[in-house]
Amino acid sequence: MCVVFFDYRYGSFDWLEYSLKTSAAYCMACRIFAVTTSYLTRPSSRGGHFAPDPAFTTRGFKTWNRALETFKKHEESVAHRHAVHDFQQFLTKKPVLHQVNELAAQQEKAHASQVEQNRNVMRRLFSITRLLGRLCLPFRGHVEQDSSGNKGTFVEFVIFLANHGDSVLKHHLEFAPKNAHYLSPATQNELISLLGDAVQTEIIREVKEAGFFTILMDETLDFAGVDQVIFLIRYISPNSHEGQATIQERVVALATLIEGKTGEELEELLLNTLENLGLDLYCVVGQCYDGGGNLAGCYKGVQARILARNALALYTHCYAHSLNRVLVNSVNHQQIVEARNFFSAFEHMIVFIGRSGPRQAYFLKVQDEATTEVQVQDQEVDEIRVEEEEDVQNQPSTSTQTKKKRAPKTQ
Repeated sequence: MCVVFFDYRYGSFDWLEYSLKTSAAYCMACRIFAVTTSYLTRPSSRGGHFAPDPAFTTRGFKTWNRALETFKKHEESVAHRHAVHDFQQFLTKKPVLHQVNELAAQQEKAHASQVEQNRNVMRRLFSITRLLGRLCLPFRGHVEQDSSGNKGTFVEFVIFLANHGDSVLKHHLEFAPKNAHYLSPATQNELISLLGDAVQTEIIREVKEAGFFTILMDETLDFAGVDQVIFLIRYISPNSHEGQATIQERVVALATLIEGKTGEELEELLLNTLENLGLDLYCVVGQCYDGGGNLAGCYKGVQARILARNALALYTHCYAHSLNRVLVNSVNHQQIVEARNFFSAFEHMIVFIGRSGPRQAYFLKVQDEATTEVQVQDQEVDEIRVEEEEDVQNQPSTSTQTKKKRAPKTQ
């Protein structure tokens, strides 16, 4: 262990240090740099070597009766001056790796450029993903190989931009490694998932700021025959303008119902979804489902089970389902014969025409002719109306004619 030597008699020698372990003094510059510097041991033009003094590098200085004289002599030595020079170079110059090998600096610069290039590519891919998602367009193609004529909307969009002025995407498609094109189906799904998580996070932030919300849930079979459950949150947006409340209704989750769909299982699915979203059940002030017994049942339905946990979560039957039932019952009511017969005949007519190509073509032809006839009639009526308005404007008023009759003749 070495410490800086603070004796006032040796204060001018800033290179001096003292070892508590060996009880000796050393030269810090020579101990670190002179020993490993090969050119200091080369023969000089005057003979001898520029070798460092072992008393200040390895053995240590202990002859204190001649300390000042020896320190001055060592400070003026060639070996010491070279060691001090190397020590100052070490403090002021670039890292040793960059001094020895400039290729490392070039590689580091190239790596930084590649990182920026990849980030620019990912920004564009995220923008394309966001655009396709906003327009509800499909991403994937049936075959996404290079020989395919339709590689999917996502890949074709990237190729289109690359061929029409986007130099970043063009360079990426031409020079990027085949395993780093970021156009694979897995990458597309990951981009969609990341954007979905970002949207969901923003919605949950607004819901938490609102404080209270209503939960909406419905389930249905998809084309594969799998039960899909959708969860929506209805809340008052905290970003209301001019003091007016803005009601928001957002989709926050979509889950697959694997086992069953009883009231107990749907309740467990709802509670797990709220927990995963970080929402508190006791902030729910309303529930809205359809009229299914597993959801709206007053004893074992989801609404009854949630209401038992939170008395403020009042249930409201879905207005859309209610309106649908009202319309269906209205047109099928036995006492409203005219409405029932009209919609029944209308339905049979649609089925009759739609099942035959010639009948459908003939119907469209007749409809087009009828539409043209109505347009001609409307045009004739408009022309008659314009002529009548012009006649009224050109006809002089009664008061003006009376004044002209009573006016005295001038000589």
